[in-house]
Amino acid sequence: MFGIKTRVKKGWKAFKYASHNLNTSHTADLDALLLCHALEKGMGTQYVKHGFGQEKATKLSEMLTVMWKSGNTHTFAFQESLAILKAYIKFQNEDGIKLPEIEKRVNELNKSFDNSCNGGYYIGGGTEFLAGTNIDFPTFVYSRHSMRTYSSVPVTNEEILKAIELAKRAPSACNRQPWHLYYSFDSAKIDAIRKSVPSQAFLQDTPYFGVITVDKSLFGAAEINQWFVNGGIFTSFLILALHHLGIGSVVLQYTMFNNTEPELRKALDILDTDEIVAVIGYGKYPDEAKCICAQRRPNEEIAILR
Repeated sequence: MFGIKTRVKKGWKAFKYASHNLNTSHTADLDALLLCHALEKGMGTQYVKHGFGQEKATKLSEMLTVMWKSGNTHTFAFQESLAILKAYIKFQNEDGIKLPEIEKRVNELNKSFDNSCNGGYYIGGGTEFLAGTNIDFPTFVYSRHSMRTYSSVPVTNEEILKAIELAKRAPSACNRQPWHLYYSFDSAKIDAIRKSVPSQAFLQDTPYFGVITVDKSLFGAAEINQWFVNGGIFTSFLILALHHLGIGSVVLQYTMFNNTEPELRKALDILDTDEIVAVIGYGKYPDEAKCICAQRRPNEEIAILR
């Protein structure tokens, strides 16, 4: 009975957060991000239509003025959008197109707002594109294992932030970057996360846990599954970033209809707009540990050539 009630509740929440009937600031953030990404992507394509995107740019500049008047200038969506509009104006000016109304709005916003974001595009080259070929990536990925044993060496907050700095390079739908990582060094909160996943013996010796969520309010009604796609991509980047820093991890099963969710949300003060997509356990690598073989399927079984 619990499962049916929970599924109905989850289904209703999915509709609620995808229907755009949220508070004004969340709706504005989503709409602004979609518009600014369309403009930036347009500038970054090889062949750009002359005068492209003026209707979108006008709408975005009007939206930013409304956001500014309402005091909603601290968000990533506002700052990113303003930076991209500045780049868009410069791009069009260099193409011989003047946009006086848009430029006026952007200049007014710039007078009262210090923005550190960059927008637009830059010309990358072969050295940058091929830098990854100089990395011993096979050794890196083969050396990572799902760890269930850890050392007593503590993980620091600085290390977590370094991992986030790398993991946030993960691609996301329209660069929405909808992820959050909830984590703690408080033993009671760590234990709350531990109790939220199916019980396994090794969890008692797992020193740290993190909860990965995705902001549902940044997706539309046709994008509900994208919560988990975007969250899954970020999770992969995060566990590889942790590995790079000498931190082992394991992705733990967290079912969508988990009856421990209310307690977990309360313990970590997880936002109601955030959907929990994964839980990870992590800690510093030990000098020695058992690693299961975990064989992989044949390549031809995964790569389907037609």
